Amino acid sequence: MRMTPQALLFSLLLVMCSAIALAQQKRTVSGSVKDADGAAIAQATYLIKGTNVGGVTDATGRFTVSVEGNNAVLVISYIGFTTQEVEVGTQSNVSVVLQRSDAALGEVVVTSPWRKASEKIAGLCRAASKRFYPAGCP
Repeated sequence: MRMTPQALLFSLLLVMCSAIALAQQKRTVSGSVKDADGAAIAQATYLIKGTNVGGVTDATGRFTVSVEGNNAVLVISYIGFTTQEVEVGTQSNVSVVLQRSDAALGEVVVTSPWRKASEKIAGLCRAASKRFYPAGCP
């Protein structure tokens, strides 16, 4: 039995598509993030390098993420700790230990959206008190 050129081309295309699909299969990777003392780090961020896929760890420092292929690199970070990159490879479970950073925060700015509102309310109260509350704001 001899294959026609069209059948041969179709078979080759089918094999190539199957190989590409197998190489790019998504799989789930789970893990945990802890500090050097073994305490879980809640709300640490994780991101698959080069993508926008990521999230934050739960209250027990655990996470689950879907990755493609075996070349994924997880970037784990948390305030006060050194950011760490972990090659996932073929692992399905990753344990990450973050080290405290020696770098101190240079400056912290605290903002409050209610400050302006409370100043306006205080001003209105002073203006209204002269008219309606001779003894001052209630």
